Amino acid sequence: MSKYQFSDAERYAVYSVHGQTCYLCGQPISLNSIHVDHILPEKLLDAPEELSQALSSLGLGSEFYLNSFENWMPACSSCNLKKRAAIFEPTPMMQLVLQRTVKLADLARRKAAEVVTERQLSRALNTIMRAKDLPEISEIQRDTIFKIAERFASDAQEIKKFRIENPSSDDDRIFTKTAPSFHATQLHTVVFESGAMRMVKAPHGIGFQPSDPNPHSSFYCGHCGQLGPWQGAKCMTCGYLDDGD
Repeated sequence: MSKYQFSDAERYAVYSVHGQTCYLCGQPISLNSIHVDHILPEKLLDAPEELSQALSSLGLGSEFYLNSFENWMPACSSCNLKKRAAIFEPTPMMQLVLQRTVKLADLARRKAAEVVTERQLSRALNTIMRAKDLPEISEIQRDTIFKIAERFASDAQEIKKFRIENPSSDDDRIFTKTAPSFHATQLHTVVFESGAMRMVKAPHGIGFQPSDPNPHSSFYCGHCGQLGPWQGAKCMTCGYLDDGD
């Protein structure tokens, strides 16, 4: 049986949702060093009877899927290599771990999908925007590029709206800040502006922000207070990665 290959979005979701620490030893881990551990090992997929027994002993139904967020937790390399394919005893502590993992599985799925969406939008739009100033680009093609950019801004706003309307059970943030108007400074250069969005060059690169004079406060960086500009979930003014937590 081939080993499951985690996507970057899945690794990030497991890492951020479960507190950025190893679930076995409790030590902090980095996103670069994280091992995503199967609580119930993948080897059980090749041993149906053993899998059924393990699920029953842990109080899990037959529909429990091993390659899912319900069964993934962040671990440090040391703990994961020690654990390998061991099957945990059905202790109260292990029951609590599984309860937490199952409870947060849907949040992890949303976070993974959100990361993929923003990443795909950013990469695609950056590729298109690099082409807009080529001499062979016609006015019709350039107009199409601007329409795509406007769509990007709309999709980015929907993502931010989703974060606010669908907070996790542990998220008690309330967005009540009045959003100030955007003022270009020596740190920012507006590359172009069209309709609902503008493209801005900042210290950490080029990103996008809404042209609305009164954008929702969620568009403002929680670290530096600036209106981005954003490249995916990263503020291009200060470099802060807003993971939504």
